[in-house]
Amino acid sequence: MKRLYVLYDAYCGVCSQARRWAEEQAAIVPLDFIRSDSEEARRLFPTLASARQPEELIVVADDGAVYREDSAWIMCLYALEEFRGLSLRLASPRMLPFARHAFLVFSKRRRALSRVFGLVSDRELLEMLWREPPTPRCATRGAG
Repeated sequence: MKRLYVLYDAYCGVCSQARRWAEEQAAIVPLDFIRSDSEEARRLFPTLASARQPEELIVVADDGAVYREDSAWIMCLYALEEFRGLSLRLASPRMLPFARHAFLVFSKRRRALSRVFGLVSDRELLEMLWREPPTPRCATRGAG
């Protein structure tokens, strides 16, 4: 495995923040993040990508393996240098049931968590960037 493609929900603040965080980490296996509703995702992964907002994170390895739900999150951690050990512990038979439950609870509440913590989605960020910039105001000084 030389590369992982991560189909993520660009409308979700948690997912978008996780993407930005992961991109800042040193990676053993490069992560290519692709908005799951994008034309690129539909072209590369027509059976996996969706035109509507996704319900889950999907990771596709360059060897064709597909990871969903808790396995997808664990694979993202596995790709990162500093978090590979954690991913292996989470994937162990002893920890996997707990990890699976935690990721399930987290994933089902990710949009609410985005609102509570004020996390901006990639879509919202793009909308903010495309808005017209405010007109600069000149400061006027009083006579004196």
